[in-house]
Amino acid sequence: MSTSRQDTATSHGPTRVEDQRHYAKSGVCTACHQPAPCLTIAERAADEWRQIAGAFDALHAYLVPSGGKGDGVRTAPASKPPILLIASDLIREIEDWAWFYASALMDETNDYVASTTTAQRLRDIAERHGHFTADPNERWVANRKRSEGMPAGHWQRVALDYCDNAHELRRKVVGLIVQPPPPRFMGPCMEVECSGDVYLKAGDNVARCVECDQGHDARQMRDQLWRALDSRLIRRDELRVALNTLRRPGTKRIAVATVRQWIHRGRLVPVFREPEMFRLADAIDLAGIEVAA
Repeated sequence: MSTSRQDTATSHGPTRVEDQRHYAKSGVCTACHQPAPCLTIAERAADEWRQIAGAFDALHAYLVPSGGKGDGVRTAPASKPPILLIASDLIREIEDWAWFYASALMDETNDYVASTTTAQRLRDIAERHGHFTADPNERWVANRKRSEGMPAGHWQRVALDYCDNAHELRRKVVGLIVQPPPPRFMGPCMEVECSGDVYLKAGDNVARCVECDQGHDARQMRDQLWRALDSRLIRRDELRVALNTLRRPGTKRIAVATVRQWIHRGRLVPVFREPEMFRLADAIDLAGIEVAA
């Protein structure tokens, strides 16, 4: 691994766009063409270890499954295990890796004593990332005999594992703490012989049917749903129910008085007077409801 690295990268976390171009492929950084991990990859991994350390104590709050009563209290229902196994397994995995790297620091250096807490161990291995990611000639200068007899590429694999483990553990932590929004209903499946409904997951461009698993272009589904709504006529007493059914969770409910004002002020005009029928698409537009992504 190269010993000449330019100290031009700083610790800005894994969200910097320019940093994301640096990743290892066949043992070489795709951006700077140095042996991987380059300084940017190594510092990004150190930032990820720090983020894991910052979230570690909070992970224990996720051990108890939510009772789903909506009162903000996490209770353990009788139908679920007494703890959330996903959180328990993740905490154990983080503890194991923190001890693994802390033990390596104790064995391979003369000035490190492992902390008694996992969070601090994680911070330690982040601060001393150079021990795992720098050139072996730099890292083992005080312990030359320890580096003898290792196969070619061994220390590069150690360095890449250090970075990969940080990235994977952080991904799991974020997946546990940050819950994705629920899939959005896009309309009925367009397959002729299928009667299922199509939903779009956050971040996806392809919506899928829950019955046949057929993928549908999200834009095409949006246009189809809008055409269906544009031609839909409903009565005055159906307007409020329809709008509140279509509104996004967490948004303000549409009141009867609001619909009455739209009609009274001429903002919502009936298509037919007898019987009085309104175009649903006009009401959706007034309510500011985004029907589909």
